[in-house]
Amino acid sequence: MFRGRNRGRGRGRGSLEKVPLKGHFHDGVWHCNCEPRLPAEHFQTKNGGKNHGRWFYTCQKPQPKRCNFFLWDDEAKPREAGAVLNNSRSEPETPSRHRARTASPDANTPYTPSKVPKSTQSTSTQEEGVFDWPNSDDDELSKVADRASMAAPATPRKQLKTDIFASPGKRRHDEIESGLATPASDDVFTTPFTGLQGKSLFSAGLISPVETPTFNRFKDIPLCGDSELTTEVLAALSSVAVNNETRGAVKMVCNKHALRTQGIAKGRDISRLAIKTKDEKIAELQARIAALEAERETNRAVIRHLRRDMEMARNRPNLPSILETGGMFKKRTLDSFFTSPSPKRPRVSEPASTKSPADSPSQTDLPISNHLTYPYPVPHFPNFIANALSDVPAVEGKEINNQPDLDLLYFQPYIPKIIERDLFEFLRQELFFYRVQYKIKRGPVETQINTPRYTTVFGVDESSRFASDGSLIDAQTSNSIPSDRYRTCTPRPIPHCLDELRKTTEIFTSSTYNFCLINYYATGADSISYHSDDERFLGTEPAIASFSLGARRDFLMKHKPVPPSTKEPKPAFESEKPLKLTLASGDMILMRGRTQAHWLHSIPKRKGGESDRGRINITFRKAMVRSGTENYYQYNVGNGGVWRWDDKRGEMRPWINPSGDSVADS
Repeated sequence: MFRGRNRGRGRGRGSLEKVPLKGHFHDGVWHCNCEPRLPAEHFQTKNGGKNHGRWFYTCQKPQPKRCNFFLWDDEAKPREAGAVLNNSRSEPETPSRHRARTASPDANTPYTPSKVPKSTQSTSTQEEGVFDWPNSDDDELSKVADRASMAAPATPRKQLKTDIFASPGKRRHDEIESGLATPASDDVFTTPFTGLQGKSLFSAGLISPVETPTFNRFKDIPLCGDSELTTEVLAALSSVAVNNETRGAVKMVCNKHALRTQGIAKGRDISRLAIKTKDEKIAELQARIAALEAERETNRAVIRHLRRDMEMARNRPNLPSILETGGMFKKRTLDSFFTSPSPKRPRVSEPASTKSPADSPSQTDLPISNHLTYPYPVPHFPNFIANALSDVPAVEGKEINNQPDLDLLYFQPYIPKIIERDLFEFLRQELFFYRVQYKIKRGPVETQINTPRYTTVFGVDESSRFASDGSLIDAQTSNSIPSDRYRTCTPRPIPHCLDELRKTTEIFTSSTYNFCLINYYATGADSISYHSDDERFLGTEPAIASFSLGARRDFLMKHKPVPPSTKEPKPAFESEKPLKLTLASGDMILMRGRTQAHWLHSIPKRKGGESDRGRINITFRKAMVRSGTENYYQYNVGNGGVWRWDDKRGEMRPWINPSGDSVADS
């Protein structure tokens, strides 16, 4: 019976129906059908029905405002695969797609390659521009064999005019739609492909000069040449009696799979190229980061020098600037270029006999610091030491906070190597020390304690300060302090040489200090047991900067035991052994934060070796109240006599005042 064009909905080609796309895959994320599109939600069905456990995408809006977008996960994956094969993370933005409405084919209808049986079509997962990936090649070969056994011969349909050079007037406007590029083409540009009715669907990219039909759409268009797979299969079937129709069907299937393999290989190569490009970009950015970090370190060094100059200018207004004294930024004039350079100063690491008298630590023309509490004056640093201290810290500090409640900043070294030995010898020679003795009472038993090291201390707590003439005044009112403020001691100011080191330390540790404690360990037998500087007069979370000069000694730290009565869990440590830092000459370690409240530290005894060469430890700290002043002077000065280094004998000796009397207990 004759059917009109508008009624051709049976076995014929039928009409086109405009069906909205189910969402849009953009930049690796599914979006719904809302205007504008929104990222879709991903859920799993848990209703216990036949779809229980399946994942799906839907609109993120609440139920009354939700759009009609619904897409099963297994329907989404083929479209995602198509985008990947197109070397993209997004599928083309198409407002709608055309779908041919066809009725179920009659069993008596002769098979032609232009018609696709319903059994081979996907009902819900097949999308335009996405490859149909069969689960088994054997199933498809068997289907082809069944088709070839049909009675009626295959009749190829007439190809529509879809050539790229066809006149635009001969094609309808709704035939031009966006689509996914097929991987069957070797073209590096986005390749247009054809729709169900043979109509061209152009992608949004560059147009290739030829169209590449895919087997999902043009099953009656032969290949220009057989693939290697096709050749091998036909060679294997050469000894079997196979009719030409079956042979052609097998050839078509083999060529289709060869094209798929070619598309996968192309996608692989594109992915490799993209990864290579990204790796090169990463390497370029890493090199840029390294250059910026080096530039940052240079800027930090410049800032350190400028801060040092500003501090020195505030403290010594009459001191020439760095540009006038030949510092690192001194500009050379034309006259200095043609004149012979001045002889270089000998390296300070050379023997003392090679130094000029002006640079020797024992020079007598240095300015001095003096106070009525000093046994004798303390000279300022020699020029070469004072100038070299403008380069501190020698390296950036390294943070150590990998243990519970531990917060350290470790400089290795802080003092430049060029002066660390001279600085050690200068301080040992010029400072005065004490061998403190005191008694402690534990219950009814009184014990005499002989401090196993030489000590000295300078400074005063925050309640007082020293006037320019060396007298003590109140920090708030600037009036003289009451005579009974410090009953057990007489505070003394920090000498100029140590005060210069204190000021630079304050700059690079972001802390302030008003006390300087010095310990001299003459041999490896001199030590200090486990303790913590957690006295109340230091305040909460005190910062203590500890310098090491001279012999290398071990610095041990361990966490304080947690009382069993506390409800807090026992801290987890990387190791049960004490933390050991081997402090070299010039090193500085800053203990800050919760360290003093939870950790103990010590300098243990050591026998022989480098430890017998002597070591000086300088600590800067800040006492808040007068009890701190009395405590420090009691345990670092006491009532003992004064000791001074004897360079000829190479040991500490009781100091003899100009009147000829010894002021140290031998």
